[in-house]
Amino acid sequence: MTHLPKSLHFNTPNPDIPFEELNLKVASEQIALARSDKPRLAGINSFGFGGTNAHTVIADGDPEPVADDAVSPSAPLVLSARSKDALKELAVRYRDRLKDAGRRRRRTRDGFRRPCA
Repeated sequence: MTHLPKSLHFNTPNPDIPFEELNLKVASEQIALARSDKPRLAGINSFGFGGTNAHTVIADGDPEPVADDAVSPSAPLVLSARSKDALKELAVRYRDRLKDAGRRRRRTRDGFRRPCA
């Protein structure tokens, strides 16, 4: 769960600001920001002693699209290493891992429960 931290140095709200009427709330305590079907929004203010003020509104970003795990069979496997020997060692590790993954996939197609990688 995401939380909005409490406001620093806040004690008493200004009585001249109609917080409820403006639908505003100072975070006097940490506030849990639960997800819902609407984006979460929070306004953040900073008022400097020298007159420099800043305000920003933060919100949930757009949902990330679910990546398609399928890789084209013709996609190359590009390997890089610092030396010829390191490259050979890396290639062997990938070969062994891909062989093992192929065996697990065949088991899955045959109706066996998919093992965790």
